[in-house]
Amino acid sequence: MTSETLTPEEAAIASGRTLRTIQNWLKSGRISGRQAGRFWQIKLSDLEALRPGSAERWAKIKHQRQLEQVRRQLRETDGIVGELLDTAKKTAEKGRKR
Repeated sequence: MTSETLTPEEAAIASGRTLRTIQNWLKSGRISGRQAGRFWQIKLSDLEALRPGSAERWAKIKHQRQLEQVRRQLRETDGIVGELLDTAKKTAEKGRKR
């Protein structure tokens, strides 16, 4: 049994249902979820019990999450590298002026 959790939006994608359906299932108790403030977490295993095959869809969602994280890190790194290049250019220009 996996301990992966999904947001209601991700659960909707993984199950092939609408977000409203997932919200109704949570409200009626058809699937269990944990609420932290206004955010919900749904165990993948609970969703899998209702809809076989959702584990494969979840793997795709998880892969997308990882890609987004890598892209975010690359953007941050690109910004840092850009700042370093600007600093190096300014330093080189100051050295040439002397």
